[in-house]
This record gives sequence, C-alpha cells and structure tokens, in this order.
Amino acid sequence: MLSVSIIDTKLAEPHLKILLHFIPCTVPIVSWKWRDRLLQAFTRVFETSNAQSGTKLVCLSMMTKILSEEFQNSVCMKGTEMVVPLKYQQLWLQSLPKLLWELKHTHPPSSKAVLQMLLHLGRSARDGSVLSDQYSSLQPALIPFLCTILPSKHKEGTSVFGPFVKLSRDCQELAVDTWCYFKSFSSPFLKAVMQCCLCTEVNVDIVVRIIEVIHSAFSRGCIQLQHHLSFLFTLLVGSSSQVNGHQKVLSYGEVDALDTPTRESKRRHYVICRLICMCIAETGDGDVVLQLLGPCLCENLVKFRTQVMLTTTMRVVAALSAGKESNKRLLPQPLANLLSQSTIQELLASEKDALDIKDEGRQILFQCCITLVFRYQNFPQCLFEKLLLSMHSDSHVGNLKGSDLLCAASRLLLEIFKQAGIAHRLSASESIIKSILQTLQLKVDNGATEGSTCQRELKELFNQVYMASCALFGWKIPNSSEVV
Repeated sequence: MLSVSIIDTKLAEPHLKILLHFIPCTVPIVSWKWRDRLLQAFTRVFETSNAQSGTKLVCLSMMTKILSEEFQNSVCMKGTEMVVPLKYQQLWLQSLPKLLWELKHTHPPSSKAVLQMLLHLGRSARDGSVLSDQYSSLQPALIPFLCTILPSKHKEGTSVFGPFVKLSRDCQELAVDTWCYFKSFSSPFLKAVMQCCLCTEVNVDIVVRIIEVIHSAFSRGCIQLQHHLSFLFTLLVGSSSQVNGHQKVLSYGEVDALDTPTRESKRRHYVICRLICMCIAETGDGDVVLQLLGPCLCENLVKFRTQVMLTTTMRVVAALSAGKESNKRLLPQPLANLLSQSTIQELLASEKDALDIKDEGRQILFQCCITLVFRYQNFPQCLFEKLLLSMHSDSHVGNLKGSDLLCAASRLLLEIFKQAGIAHRLSASESIIKSILQTLQLKVDNGATEGSTCQRELKELFNQVYMASCALFGWKIPNSSEVV
C-alpha cells in the first residue's frame, strides 16, 4: 500500500501515519523479499513527503526506533540478522543534511529527530566500513546548514549563516556531537564551523563544546596539524576583532551592524582565548608550534594594532612556554621585537600615569608582559631596548613626548622592578637599564633650572628608579649628588 502512487497527499497523510507506526514491528518478521519491498516503500514515503509535514516526522521517529541499539539487541536475541540493509541506511543518511536545511530553525522537533538519526548512524558506523566513509563524506552537504561563505569584493567574503545558529541549545549540542564520528575533516567544513563560532547568536558554551570536539578530533589524528592550527588561530583572531567592533556578518540575508565592545563580548573572548591557548599548548612541542605560528602572529599584530590583539598574542606565546625551563627558551627574534615594541607603546600611550590605571585590559596586558619576561630569555632585553628607543628626545608615543614621556617610562620601570623574583630575570639586561638611567639623568640635569611641575616630577621619579635599580642589582648607593 505504501508503494502505491497517491494523488491526494492531504487525504492520505492520516492513514500513512497510522501505517508507518507498524514498520518497526513488521520489518523484522517478514521474509527478506518482503522486507526489501517494505523498506523501499517506506523510504519512498520518507523522501517524497514534505519536510515540514507530520509524515516526515513520523518517518524519522520510526527510523530512529528501528536503528536504536535497544531495538537491534531485541531483534538479535530472536536470531534475526540485520533488520535494515546497508543500502537503506545509506539512502537515509544521504537525505539528512538537505532535510536539516529545509527544516530551517522553525521546526525544532523535526530538526532534533534528524540530528538524533545522524548521531545514531555515526555511532553505529564501524571504522573502515562503507557507512563510516559515507558519514564523513556528508561534510560538504552540511556546510549550508552551518555557514556559507559567499564571494565578495572583500577578501574574507560574506558569511551567510544557516539554521544551526538559530536552533535551540539542545539541537546545537546534538549537531556538534555528530561531528565526533567523522574520520577526517575538510578545510571548507572547518571554515564553516569557525564562522559559526564567531557568530554572537551562538552561546559561548556551544563554542567551547565545538572547540573541544575539534581538538579531540585532532588528538585522534582526524585533523592535520596545519589545519588544526589554522582553525584555532583564525578563530582567535576573529574573536579578538569582534571585541574591537571589526566583525561584520550576514545571517539569513540580514547584515549585522558593527557593535561596540561590551562586557559580554569581552567575557566571551576571554573564555574562547583561554581554551584555545590550552589547545595550542597541547598540539605538540611548544618551540616548534611557535616557529610555525610566529609569522602569522607578527602579521596580525601589524594588521590589527589593538590592545586586545596584543594581549591575545602574548597569551598564546605564554601558553606555548608553560612547563619548560625558562633559561633555555628563546622567542623568535622578529616576534620578540614586535611584541616588545607594541607592548611599550601600548603601556605608555594612553595617559601620563601609564600604570596608575583602572583599565582592566591594560592591567591584563602588563601581567602578560611580565609573564613573558619570566618565561623567555631574550624578551627582557628586547623590552628595555624598545623602552630606551622611546625615550629619545625626538620620540613620541601617542600624545606623550618630552618630559611627560620620560615620566611615564619611569613609572613603567618602577612597576616592573616591583615584581617578585624579577632580579634574576633582569641580570642580563643590567647594561641596557644603566643606559636608560643615563638618559633619564641627562634629561634631569638639562632641565634642572626649569623648575616646572613636570620637571620636578621627573626628578623625583628618577631618584626612585635609581634607588630601586641599586637595590635590584646590588649597586652601591651613592650620595644624592652622584649620578650613574
């Protein structure tokens, strides 16, 4: 009866729904000849029914029941062989990605049933089997469900998000779980996943789950190192850009306006950044990974000259140094130079009291800077060299120049010198610190007759820095009239 061509589908639908409920109990007990005909008719009804219809939902429910582990075990106990031949499982599997797209986000029960079917087929597909291969080959068909990158005059293209970003959280979790059974991941699929992670409509907890699943796939050998690092780093850069209001996305044909940074966007970035740093640290030898990422880190520091990008980069670099002997570790020189220069400029630029600040972002940046001072042998020297360059008479950092700049530099030195255990990390930089003190002394002497408030402040700061240096390096404390 199911295979008969029906003209009035609306009239037939109530009867079909009743008949469909008999499929699970009928299929195991009929002969192979009738089983094949029955499953063929059932599959035809499933394929021809409307995506939003009740018939489609009943078909999905019956498929899930037939393929459930409990049902399969009960059939096996009766001595029956496989209930559903492989060819029908493959037909059902291939139809699911398109169905997910057709359902959009407006039919959650049906979307959930489809995802449960996908999850079951992925779990039941044995490694190396035909079904396992076909399951992994679904990725191109699943991309529209996630995000499609449309050609654009912009290099990065335009992101058009699929139903995934608007589905309920339980459906999103199911969708992410289905990826656990891919035996490999294609670059276009990873790119679509990454764009979903950057969509602010997707809860950060779902993003965390996605990153965990992708990293687990890498650990199992399902993703190549370069593709995994590219995914993590691109996501990190995109998240940093969002905090600075650079992200522009298109969801269901609508252009999102650029948002200014909010506390929520900063918290979201912090969660993503922390997890990605942990994943990057686990990808392999930190020095090797740093050599691979070094050029990309430098490129994005130059491209995105923001405090968030600088802090993010320093966190990645710090994560790659965790758990190793600091006296044997070196930053790639181009990266060390760029990080130290950007850090000095950022810490000095915004105001005279560069470290008497209440800005949480700047405090985090300073702590990241200190972390690199302790973990990389060549970073302190680079940092103080850039500080000395910024103190030249013709230099300016932002709105700071002259005595104001030197005062800010002095406060920065004092803050660094206050860090516990800093003495042994700065021992190799003693000569460059002497040069910095000589520059400060020269400015103090040249302006001794000015008597301005700024000059008096500089002289006071110089005395504090000088005394702190004597205590730090064990220099003899001179009389007040002596200089370095």
